[in-house]
Amino acid sequence: MHRAQDEVFAEHYFTPAVNIANQVGAVHALTALIIYDTCIHSGPGGVAMIRNMFAAKSPANGGDEKEWARSYVNARRNWLATHKLTVLHATVYRMDTMKQLMDAGSWSLATPLTVRGVKIA
Repeated sequence: MHRAQDEVFAEHYFTPAVNIANQVGAVHALTALIIYDTCIHSGPGGVAMIRNMFAAKSPANGGDEKEWARSYVNARRNWLATHKLTVLHATVYRMDTMKQLMDAGSWSLATPLTVRGVKIA
């Protein structure tokens, strides 16, 4: 059962997230995490939906990765905060955390990190 769960996870969430990060041209771990978070929370299709909500070009299309990631997080936060499914409103903390990591310059996700009061070593 554990192996089956790992296979489903890899096929439906992890591998699509890696592929999308590569397509976007992401080189920073934080950008990949932002994409991965969307995939596990909203499915891989959620990334394309959010990408259509802002104008910044992806790095693969000549844009600045950090600007693209910030624009993505802002668009996703707004989408979560205003979604008709009000249960999603409580999940904006995910994007707030991504913003905090960006503001701290933690693009490589090098440890130690403190996330939501928990130190990750």
